Parts: sequence; structure tokens; C-alpha cells
Amino acid sequence: MTDPVRLAIVGSAKLPDPRAPRAAAALIDYLYSAFRAGVDADGGCVVSGGAAGIDTLARERAAVFGWTV
Repeated sequence: MTDPVRLAIVGSAKLPDPRAPRAAAALIDYLYSAFRAGVDADGGCVVSGGAAGIDTLARERAAVFGWTV
């Protein structure tokens, strides 16, 4: 059995480099894949502040993995 993981994704609302959103999405997807079993475990979750920028991207990418916030 896998221990539950509470994965927090926090970041900046300002992404001055136009390549930053794509790079951030790739990193978030990697983290989600690496910790998937723990997030899927009872009590696991993804935590995001919900602000514009990285927080919103984290919430959107969580939905791709079938997670809701």
C-alpha cells in the first residue's frame, strides 16, 4: 500500500519568458507522474493556491490526471 501524498504546486503569477508555461507544464506533469500512486492513495491530494499562473496551471494539469481540487 502506498502512503498518501499531498503534493503542493506553488509558483509565480508572472511568467515573463514565453517558453515558461510549456516548461512548467512539463515539470508539473513529471511530478504528477512520479507521485501518482501517492496522490491516488486515500488521503492523497494536489494542493494549489488557485492564483493565476503556475497555481492555475497546476489545477488544469491535475484535471488531465483525473484529479479534482
